[in-house]
Amino acid sequence: MSSTTPPSPSLGTGRGSPTSGCLILVTIIFVFGGLIVWFAIAGSKQYSEMGKFTSPQALEIQPLTVTPETQAEVEAKLGRLREAMISGEAVRVGFDAAEVNALMAASEGAEQFRGTAYVKSISDAGMLVTMTQQLRRMPFSKNERFLNGDFLFRPELRARTIAFALQDLKTEVGTPPDMFIKNYATLDFFKIDPDSEEMLSYAAKLDAIYTEGDEVIVETKEAENPTD
Repeated sequence: MSSTTPPSPSLGTGRGSPTSGCLILVTIIFVFGGLIVWFAIAGSKQYSEMGKFTSPQALEIQPLTVTPETQAEVEAKLGRLREAMISGEAVRVGFDAAEVNALMAASEGAEQFRGTAYVKSISDAGMLVTMTQQLRRMPFSKNERFLNGDFLFRPELRARTIAFALQDLKTEVGTPPDMFIKNYATLDFFKIDPDSEEMLSYAAKLDAIYTEGDEVIVETKEAENPTD
């Protein structure tokens, strides 16, 4: 038996030219560096364009005030909805703009809207809400930007929450491009916390939520075997 071992492959076998490797590295740096610069320029331009329809200060939203009469009416309607959901009855309850504001002022899960929004009016097109929203600041900018204006929302029922889909936006200054409104609508942060106590207890028993006339209509489901 021969004890001769096969020769080890040459270390140079299969290696490319060092010059070629450097060119590839330079190309990668150039391409990705160019993308970084391009994104920075595009982001800067976008931020500059946003300055045409945003404001450096938040819109002053007065604290929501609720009269005792409105509060009593809201409590009565909420009680009606709770009773229907417990008993498995299908009911239809409407809330006008003042009552929706009362809900925002006191309901669990609506904290994010206090001091930043109030409902001006309700129509078949949706809820018209005066609102101020702080936009995310660009890394290279020290200036705050706020989106102030009238937001048109369509309420809709989701699996575990109630959301408000943005339909249109009229800003305090300038006019936002249609593409900005579409992109802003996809952020989907106008919704009640699905983990809030109210949502966890009642979301599955709601059947629909929509606007009709000057009210937001809430409908409950009829249970398959309603209790007496």
